[in-house]
Amino acid sequence: QDAAQVMLDAVAPRDALLAKLHHRSAMRSEEVRLRDTVAKRREEMRRASAQLEKAEAEALQALHQSRATSQKLAMMDINLTELEAAKKCAAAARDFKEAARVASEIKRLGAEREEMVEVQSKLEQLHGKLQADVTSLSAAAEEAGQQLKEAEKAGASVRIDQLQRAHSAAMEGMTKAAATEDFEEADRLNKEALAIEAEIQVLGGTLTKPSGGG
Repeated sequence: QDAAQVMLDAVAPRDALLAKLHHRSAMRSEEVRLRDTVAKRREEMRRASAQLEKAEAEALQALHQSRATSQKLAMMDINLTELEAAKKCAAAARDFKEAARVASEIKRLGAEREEMVEVQSKLEQLHGKLQADVTSLSAAAEEAGQQLKEAEKAGASVRIDQLQRAHSAAMEGMTKAAATEDFEEADRLNKEALAIEAEIQVLGGTLTKPSGGG
């Protein structure tokens, strides 16, 4: 029984070391996976923002074109009203040649107006579609931003766990080095611990960011 206990005592540290190494390997794999996820979410956010920006620009351009066309139509209506009055005056004055010329101008301008009304209708439809695209893409960009924040928080959480373990190891090593008066090593480990604390503080800011909204 004593021999068996000795064997167990010998195996236990090895098993503990293997478990520790396995845990570290798993944590590193998880950190790499989360880092890749953050990169993917960041790219999705970039694409969504670019698509939204393009749609907003196109919607604004369509709106400007629609307003410009509306102004042209308003001017055409004024011109047509004036031409109708001029035609009546010419006819009343028996200046039929002038009345015919004005009537021809009215016909030409009326055809041009009909084409412009069609253009105006298409521009209004296009603007409506683009506005719907903007609404949809805005929601997609917001969702992409939310997913990016969640991925960053998950990555920060794993990294903080690793850093806390490293900080504990550094502090333990510093205490031992100082006890054996290896002050150079103690100073190195103290600086390492301080650097880890600073990184943990930065990552802690990522964890406290609001999840929703901009």
